Formats: sequence, C-alpha cells, structure tokens
Amino acid sequence: MSSSSSTSTGIPRELVKKRWLGFLIWQSIASAVLHLPNSIFFLRQHPSPSSPAAVFLLSFLAFHLSLLLLSLALFIVVSPHPDPSASLPELAAASFRYLLKALVGGFSRPSFTAHFSLRARRSLVSVLFLLICSAAGSLILLGICGLPQVLDLASLVDIGLRGVIFGLVYCLHYIYRKRWVLNFPIIQVSNESSPVYMSILPYTYLLLVIDKLHPFFDMLYFQRPLFYSFKVGLSSALKRAFKLSVQTHVWSFIIILLLPDQFKTINMIGEFMVQQIRFYIGTLIASICWEISHHLLQVSFKLLA
Repeated sequence: MSSSSSTSTGIPRELVKKRWLGFLIWQSIASAVLHLPNSIFFLRQHPSPSSPAAVFLLSFLAFHLSLLLLSLALFIVVSPHPDPSASLPELAAASFRYLLKALVGGFSRPSFTAHFSLRARRSLVSVLFLLICSAAGSLILLGICGLPQVLDLASLVDIGLRGVIFGLVYCLHYIYRKRWVLNFPIIQVSNESSPVYMSILPYTYLLLVIDKLHPFFDMLYFQRPLFYSFKVGLSSALKRAFKLSVQTHVWSFIIILLLPDQFKTINMIGEFMVQQIRFYIGTLIASICWEISHHLLQVSFKLLA
C-alpha cells in the first residue's frame, strides 16, 4: 500500500507508516526464530573451513536482505482494491499507438485512457514484483542452504538458481490468486488433531506467553486484537507454506535437470539425496517465512481495510 493509495482511501499516512513499521519488526522477529536454529544446525553438521562467525554473519545478512526485498515487493504490489491488469496484446497495441502518434502525429484522441493507464500500471507492478521476488528468493535460499557451500561456487550457483525458481513460483501463485488484495483475515477454528496444528503447538504456547506483555505490543505497534488474528490464522499460513514448498521443490528439481551440465553439481547418490533433503528444508523454511510475512501484512492492515 503506497502513500498515494492510502491518501486516496482516506487513511492517515502516519497510521500507515506505523503499521508498516510494526510489520517489519514482527517479520524480522518471526523469521529470525526460524533462521537461527537452522543456521546453528547446518554449522554443526558442516563445519566451515573459514571462520564460522563470518559465515554465519554472511548468511544472516543475506537472509534479512531477502526479507527487506520481499517487504519492498509487497509494499509495491499490495492494494485494498482488486484492480485489473492489462494483457500483453493490449500493452503491445497501446505502445504501438503511442509510438505511431509520436512519429506521425495528427491524432486527437489520447493514446491511453485513465482506465487503461490503471490496468497498465498494475501489469508493470506485477512484472516488478516478479523480478524482486526472484532476487529475494535467491538470497533467502543462499542464506539458508549456502552455509556448507560458502567456498563452492558451483553449489552456490545451484542454490541461487533454485532460489530464483522459488521466487518465480511464489510470485506467480501470489499474482494468480490475487493475494495482493488486502482483505480481512478469515478467522477459523483449527482442527486440534491435525499434524499442522500439533507442529505449531509449542509456538502457540510461546505466543500466549508473549500475549501477557501488553505494553510491549503497544510499543511495537502490534495491538492485541491484531495479535489474536495472527495467532488464529497461523495454521492456514503454514498449510500454504507446506504446499508451496512441495510445488517449488518439484519444479526446481525438473528445471535443474533440464539445464546444461555446467549449471549442475555432480554428486554420488548418497550426497545427492542429502542435498535434496537440505534443499527441501531450506525451501520449506523460506516458504514459511514468506507466508508468515504475508499473513503479518494482512493482519497489520486489518483495521485499515
């Protein structure tokens, strides 16, 4: 939600800034909780020949830089209104008319109508969102899975390509499902016997403890009603993250197989299986971080919708 859209909807700009600040703070906290145990585990399983502290710092910076890029992409693409986008033939035809008018002249009608300009802007925003998500996906997988291969350029390229694929899959899913439209989070009662609910049960208890710190919430611009919406919708966000991680892992595996040999890392069968498991764990953590970020964004702007 840009400042122009907030002004057009009558929302105070200062309130929008506070909500974005609260979103960034809680996004960093939730993602760091997921990233730190994973980094410690990989460093213990694969000791780095260089300084472990430097390797950890590089992965931490890459991870949080990817989150900043994701926040920038969400800031650009989200909107409270489901604005339609222009198709590729429409953009090509409008560009041709504009060039023809600039070269020949003599046209009294404007090249672009106000409605088409809005649709074209939405299309360009979607393309920019695609590019930023690709870069953010590459960085987040490098920050999660790149610890053991910090000195192996071929493995880093492989991880970076898988991250680009992850960003592309996430972006296409985000745009196609119109998840960029700010809506009220759907409040549902979780099935207490489901595996997803059981997997987040310790995290839910932690949130209940944090809920007692009411002044701390006010300081971080995250009020208690919004906290309850976040807690209840956490299960559905994790379900989407699991589905997205499976889709991304399958597509990245297929695309990597079709690439030339210079973009592949040749390993033994055992190393290959371990590598695939590590990639899936990294993709799953990245999916959870991004889904939690999306859910935090919806919750943060719930009262503004």
